[in-house]
Amino acid sequence: MRLLYFNYLYDLRGASIGSVIKPLKLFSGLERLGHVVRLCWLRDQPAGSELDEPAAPRRFRSPLMRRFFHDPKILYENIRFLGEERRQIDAFHPDLLVSRLDLYLFSAMRNAAGRGLPLVLEADCPAVYEARTFQPDYWHPPLLAECIERKVVRAADHIVAQSLALKKYLVSQYSVREDKIDVVSNGADIVADVPEERIRRVREQFGLQDKIVAGFIGSMSAWHGIENLLKIFSAVIPRNPSLHFFLVGQGGDARRSVERYIAEKSLAERITLQGFVPNEQIPELLAAMDIVLAPYPQMPFFYFSPVKIFEYMAAAKPVVSTRIGQIAELIRSGENGLLCDSGQWPDLAEGVIALARDPELRHRLGQQARATIAASHTWEHKARAWQEICAGVLLNHSRRQQAQSRRRTGLSS
Repeated sequence: MRLLYFNYLYDLRGASIGSVIKPLKLFSGLERLGHVVRLCWLRDQPAGSELDEPAAPRRFRSPLMRRFFHDPKILYENIRFLGEERRQIDAFHPDLLVSRLDLYLFSAMRNAAGRGLPLVLEADCPAVYEARTFQPDYWHPPLLAECIERKVVRAADHIVAQSLALKKYLVSQYSVREDKIDVVSNGADIVADVPEERIRRVREQFGLQDKIVAGFIGSMSAWHGIENLLKIFSAVIPRNPSLHFFLVGQGGDARRSVERYIAEKSLAERITLQGFVPNEQIPELLAAMDIVLAPYPQMPFFYFSPVKIFEYMAAAKPVVSTRIGQIAELIRSGENGLLCDSGQWPDLAEGVIALARDPELRHRLGQQARATIAASHTWEHKARAWQEICAGVLLNHSRRQQAQSRRRTGLSS
């Protein structure tokens, strides 16, 4: 099977790294299963994007242009993508196209129809919902984005959503048949433990010797629960002098709040705020943590499949998180992690304190977390699920082509 994958993410090494990990891991898994895959990253990348550093966000110079030309610019990109995708199709001769569902983009839909190829949509987010909810500074033409997304979703041969919540949204929003959408979550690899010597060096580098380290990996964004994190600091730090918080991640709208909190409370010796770290270095930083945090806030629509949760668990780390969305499907509180009801940040703090004073509990929850990933959530599991889906799409496409051929033959006879 020859698969051609189109992705439109910007800043692959920086802000988009979490969404880049999935196709890299997933499609390399498909290659190991014997398939031929070509990944096409179609958006122009920022200068320096090949380096291990994030890029500055793209901005129009004029605030007025930024507000009113942001969306039309994305819509206009379809023209370039149509041509580039056609060239890739003609050069690669795929059996099937896989395209990321993205705001205003319909080029893959048109090219699939024009070349008679089946199209599978990778739905990692509700693009229109995200734009209207999280990008209020931009002018969004009424109904245009919804019309395009509806057309693309309905035209696709099949859709793979990253969560059950996202599947339900697409079904209800666009009246799509439930059997047209499969759910395949993100995953993680089970890798060899980081050597103790490397862990010791990391701890020395960041001054974490003889500390119980509670870690967080991700951007300092509000939807990652940074407000909950600050409340956890206030509740936990006075009660356990051995606890040290180690925060790893670049950017986010709440980063300044974290920096201000650390400065105002004079907590630089209790909280380490590390900026951007290349993804290749994350495993050894994670290995230096004793407890890991994912304190998501209360959200009415939690459609995410957080890669970091899977990576935390694969690394045999005890997770303290919010009982929300897919996380509540993955973690059984008290068995392979600790969950607290959304909005109950004091319970999150108590979970951290309980784990800090009980190394046996940390070990048990961490080992069960790794076993959960190993049983059904490695990237190999996800690649096999995609293999089955794509094979079914190709079979159905072949049957439709044969039926159309028979009808044409019948009409001509």
